[in-house]
Amino acid sequence: DEPKEFDPKTLKYLTMGTSRTYGQGLEYRESQAYPYLLSPDAANLGKQASSPLYAAMCTMSMVGSILADVVVLEYDMNAPDDRDAVMQLAQRLRARLPDALIIFLQYWVPNRYRLKKDRLTMKEWALDKGFKDHTSEEFKNELTRETSPEDWELVESADYSRDVAKVASSVGGHVVSFPVPDDAHDAILAFGQYFDKDMINFSPNGHVYVAQSITTEIKEANMTKKRIQVNSWEDRDECEDWHESGKIKAPHSEGVEMVEYAPGRYAAEIASAEEWIKLFNPMHHDSEVYVNYLITTGRERKYPRTELQLKRQANFKDVMATKEIDPFVKYGSMEQFSDLVKVGTVTKRGRPVLMVIPDAQDRKEVKYPVRITGVAVVKPQGRDDEEVRADEAEKDKKEEVVETDLKDDETKNEDNDKKKGDSRDVDKKREDSRDVDKKREDSHDSDKKRDDSRDSERVSVEPKRHLRW
Repeated sequence: DEPKEFDPKTLKYLTMGTSRTYGQGLEYRESQAYPYLLSPDAANLGKQASSPLYAAMCTMSMVGSILADVVVLEYDMNAPDDRDAVMQLAQRLRARLPDALIIFLQYWVPNRYRLKKDRLTMKEWALDKGFKDHTSEEFKNELTRETSPEDWELVESADYSRDVAKVASSVGGHVVSFPVPDDAHDAILAFGQYFDKDMINFSPNGHVYVAQSITTEIKEANMTKKRIQVNSWEDRDECEDWHESGKIKAPHSEGVEMVEYAPGRYAAEIASAEEWIKLFNPMHHDSEVYVNYLITTGRERKYPRTELQLKRQANFKDVMATKEIDPFVKYGSMEQFSDLVKVGTVTKRGRPVLMVIPDAQDRKEVKYPVRITGVAVVKPQGRDDEEVRADEAEKDKKEEVVETDLKDDETKNEDNDKKKGDSRDVDKKREDSRDVDKKREDSHDSDKKRDDSRDSERVSVEPKRHLRW
C-alpha cells in the first residue's frame, strides 16, 4: 500500500494580520477567509484597521494560551517601524513556539498605485471616473484608454522584498509571495480578480489563492504533525482592545461611550474633556502606555485633534505625561485605520488614569468625536529584556541602599538615644550621690550643731557651778 499523503488541514494554525487576514468584505468571513480555508479550527487573530506595532507589543495579551504548528503573519513592512515591529512579533512568537513553521505573506494591493501627476490613488481615480468596481470591463477599458502604464507608480519601499526576507530569516521563517505585476494596467487586468472592490482587501478568489500558496509552502517544507513544544512567555504585557468586542473592562467615566461605527467595528467616543480611563501596570518594572485611535484619510477632517494626558488621579492637577494626536492624514491607501501612539511611562504597579481632551474648536467643526479603540501597558520599546532587567536590578539596588541607610540611621538614633539614656542615668546617679553627700553633710552639720549646743550648755553651766563653788 502507498503511504497516505499528509493532510495540512490536520495542523493547528495561528494567523495574525490586518483586515485582509480578518476577512473584511467577505459575505461569509468564517468560511471564506484564508485562515479557515487552511483549517476550520484556525485561530484567526487578524484585526481590522491595525498595524503590526500593536501585535508586537501585545503578543501575550492577544495569543494567550493558543498553540500552533503553523503561524502566518500578514503585515505591511514598507515602513521601517512596521518592519521592526514584525520582527519583534516574530521573535516573541518564536520564543513561545520554538518548533512552529512561521510563514510571512509578501503582497501588494492595487490601491498602492498612484498617478505621478496629481497623486491620486487607483481607487480615488476610479471614483472620480464614476467606477466602484475595478473588475468590470468598463473600468478596464477606461483605465487603458485614459492612462498609460508610465503614468502610474507603485508606492512601495525599494527594499521591501529584501526586508521581508531579512525578517523571515531572523526566525527561520518562510516567505509566500504574490506575483508582482509588470505595471498598473497589469495589476488590474491580470490580478484584479484577487482583490475586493476597495482595492485593498482580498476577494474570495484572493483568499483561495493565499490558502493554496500557504499549503504548497507547508508541503515543500515537509511539515508533519507532531507534539507542539511551548515555552513560557519571556515578558508580559497588559493590553485591552475593544475594536471587535465593543466592551471595555478597564474602569472609566460615564462619558466614555461605545459606538459601532461600522458593522462589527467598535470604538470609544469621547466628546468632552472630563472623561477618563483607568489603567494598571501589573509588571514589576516601569512600563510605557500606548493608545490606539482611529485616523481618517481623504479631503476633510472627521475627528478632532486631541490631547492625551496621564495623571495619578482624574481630579489631580499634576500631569505625569502628555501627547497630542492628529487623527487625520491627507493621503493614504485606506479610508480609515488605527494608529498607536506612546503617551508616557507609568511606574511599576502604578494605577494612573488616561485623560482624553478633544480640541474645543475642532470639536465644533468636525463630524465625530475622537475615537479610541484600545490601550496598552507594555515594557519599554526598543530595549531588550536584559536592559529592562538590568535597570530594575539597579533600581532595586538603590532602593535597598536607601532602606539600608534608613535602617542605619534608625540604629544610630537608637544608639544615640541609648547613649543619651546612659548619660542621663550616670547624671542621675551623680545627682543621687550628690544628694547623699548633701544629706550626709546636712547630717554632719546637724550633729555639729548639736555638739556645739551641748558645748554651749556646758560653758554656761560650769561658771554657775564655779560661782556656787
